[in-house]
Amino acid sequence: METDTIFCALISLLLTTTFCVIFSNNTIYSALFLILSFMIGALLLFVVGSDFYALSIIIIYVGAVAVLVLFIIMMINTKSLLPYDFNEHINRNFYLWVIFVHFSAAHVVTYFKSWF
Repeated sequence: METDTIFCALISLLLTTTFCVIFSNNTIYSALFLILSFMIGALLLFVVGSDFYALSIIIIYVGAVAVLVLFIIMMINTKSLLPYDFNEHINRNFYLWVIFVHFSAAHVVTYFKSWF
């Protein structure tokens, strides 16, 4: 019962951090939220019991890919780039987020349906 509570708390944190990755205006904060979401995903795998996959995610994604993305973003001078229409970007991502939440909620409902 305790692992189910931890699992649900980590899933809600994971959804929150992915929401912050999508809708963050600052690219550096977005990359940091991406690293945090990878770490929470690894913690979910630790809770489930697949330690090898969790360590692989930490080493490969957090240790290499996400840190490389963060360094690239920090090296590019984003202040000199021309601005684009943020409203179009937010609206497009909002619809993708709604679709993602819909399918995630369907999986969570299916998971909890087996309890009753």
